[in-house]
Amino acid sequence: MQAVRSRLLSSTSRPLHILHRICGTAPSTCLSAPPRSPLRTIAPSSLSPLPLRTYATTREKGPAGPCDETVDETLGPDEFVDALHSRGVRLFTGVPDSLMKDFLRYVDDHVPKENHIITANEGGAIGTAVGHYLATRQIPLVYLQNSGLGNAVNPLLSLADPSVYSVPMLLLVGWRGEPGHRDEPQHRKQGRIMPQLLDTLGIAYDVLPDYHDGAAEALDTAIEYCTKKSAPYALFVKKNTFTAYKPSSSHMQEGRDGEGEAKMSRMDALRTVTDHASHKDVFVATTGFTSRELYEIRLDRGEPLNRDFLTVGSMGHASAIALGIAASLPSPAFSTPTPSSSPSSLSSSPTVYCLDGDGAAMMHLGNLSTIGASSIAGVRHLVHIVLNNGVHDSVGGQPTAASHPHLSFADIARAVGYRHTAKVKTQEELGEVLSGRIEGEGPYLIEVMCKPGTLPSLRRPRTSFTSMKEEFIANLSNQLHK
Repeated sequence: MQAVRSRLLSSTSRPLHILHRICGTAPSTCLSAPPRSPLRTIAPSSLSPLPLRTYATTREKGPAGPCDETVDETLGPDEFVDALHSRGVRLFTGVPDSLMKDFLRYVDDHVPKENHIITANEGGAIGTAVGHYLATRQIPLVYLQNSGLGNAVNPLLSLADPSVYSVPMLLLVGWRGEPGHRDEPQHRKQGRIMPQLLDTLGIAYDVLPDYHDGAAEALDTAIEYCTKKSAPYALFVKKNTFTAYKPSSSHMQEGRDGEGEAKMSRMDALRTVTDHASHKDVFVATTGFTSRELYEIRLDRGEPLNRDFLTVGSMGHASAIALGIAASLPSPAFSTPTPSSSPSSLSSSPTVYCLDGDGAAMMHLGNLSTIGASSIAGVRHLVHIVLNNGVHDSVGGQPTAASHPHLSFADIARAVGYRHTAKVKTQEELGEVLSGRIEGEGPYLIEVMCKPGTLPSLRRPRTSFTSMKEEFIANLSNQLHK
């Protein structure tokens, strides 16, 4: 093992490779191909101009150890972090992804806090990486799920691109929806088009091998490219690339408000909210466990599913969807209020509940200012529930900025114009706030402090999303015309 570690940590020039599992060659071809020239002999002019395919495939293939599919090997997070450090990578920044949860848990435990910055969104991570390079000339690492590439495209093209400031960085991209592997509908197209998307962006890429020598050589290729081209380079992370890692201590409650661990589960909070809603009200639930738990509650109670819009992707946009619904309901009650208007004159329309998460709300926090500043009468029927457990729960439990005691969604909402805000820590407090709410007097924001975790076997929606959409629209229309 020490010999393997020393090979992984070595940053000296070595032949490049493409593993047969990646390039499609047979194991015998992979083993018998002649070695490539050492990296140090490659002149910058030999690097491919745009448009780019994988940079490594422009080079002659060579062996990088035995290509044996019978060997069940994964990449140790500790060895990968050490390999990055040995190649001069110090800053780790990004938005957590479930495919990298073991790697990121290790980073959170062992990388100094000043060198690990979890950002609100992927574009912010690109900006942070650029700033780090400007201050240090060191190549930073940005990690993200491929669904977050949309947030990253703007700064990648208008800031880091070689045609602008030409800033090198290593992108570690979780490959959800990888072709040939089962995944949820919201990931499939993103996974299918990811290589073509990187081609279009002009970003060179390769797949991160799941074994030690291969990972070392992939890093050598990436760092060489970043250095010589002064440009971003992406490594795709497949499922089960990293060895399982258990955090040395739970960081899920770090930075809580000093009044002890949250006692209420997210599931309990959702039950309380749905208990206080009327049959005409509708719900927009954020991505991740929140939508799945709401779905679970409906199934357990035998309740109709057509009251809920489950935002299975599009992290951070549930509040905007809820705003769009509330602002667009065609009801006479939504006429511009006058001084003589009473709450009852605006209470005949459904309440629109947005069930948000702390990580999702932080990702597009500007939505709160749009809601708070809105003068559209329908927005008075919007109740924004932020379920704050302080972590990115569905992708590994990494802390969010909302885990810190100085950050309060209730205070932010009040500052940007929400008419009523509250912060609760128990089901009883949540029930009291919901019972005392006056219909048509929103927007409300209720920050619900809850603990991380979910059911061990949480079900996923099995109905097609287009069918669920149509049923939601039909139910909403029926409620308005009763």
